[in-house]
Amino acid sequence: MASKNSIKVLVTGASGFVATHCVQQLLVGGYTVRGT
Repeated sequence: MASKNSIKVLVTGASGFVATHCVQQLLVGGYTVRGT
């Protein structure tokens, strides 16, 4: 299985209230995040 560092996550609506918290937690968890 791939390590967290190589996993990329796309979050749509990343500027929304809930998504900003999700993005923050993903970044803390070591994921690469792209928001739209």
